[in-house]
Amino acid sequence: MTTLRVACVQITAGRDVAANIETVSGLIRQAAAAGAKLIATPEMTSLMERDKRAMRPKIRVEQDDLALAALRKLAQELGVHLLIGSLPIDAGEDRLANRAFLIDPGGRSRRATTRSTCSTSTCRAARASAKALPIARARKPWWPMSTGPGWA
Repeated sequence: MTTLRVACVQITAGRDVAANIETVSGLIRQAAAAGAKLIATPEMTSLMERDKRAMRPKIRVEQDDLALAALRKLAQELGVHLLIGSLPIDAGEDRLANRAFLIDPGGRSRRATTRSTCSTSTCRAARASAKALPIARARKPWWPMSTGPGWA
C-alpha cells in the first residue's frame, strides 16, 4: 500500500507580504522535513488586509506575485506538492481575485479556483473568464471556511 503524508499549515496572515511568505515557508519546510508530500496552506496565505484601498498596492498580477514565485521555488526545492488555499491577485481592470493554486514538485502551478472580489458590474465578466481546474468531489462533504472579512 502506498502512503501519502499530507500536512495543513496554519498561519494568521498579516499586512506584510514578505513576513507572511517567510512564516509560511518555514512551516512548509517543517512539514516537508516531517515527510509530507502534499502541503496545504490557508486562504489568503500572503496577505490579510481589511481595507481594500490599502491592499491594492500590495497585490500583483499572477506572473509578478512575490508569494507565488517564492512558493513555486520552495515546492521545487523540497520536491513537494503545495496546495495554496488562496493568494490575492490583481485580475486587471480594477478587479482583485482570491485565487487558489496547486504547485507541483517541478515548481509549475495551476489555478485550482478563483473567487473574484470586485464591483457587481465587473464580477460577471470575471467569473465568466476564470479558467479553473476541475475539483474532485469527495464522498464526504467539504465545508468552505473563510479566514477574514471583506471577501464576500
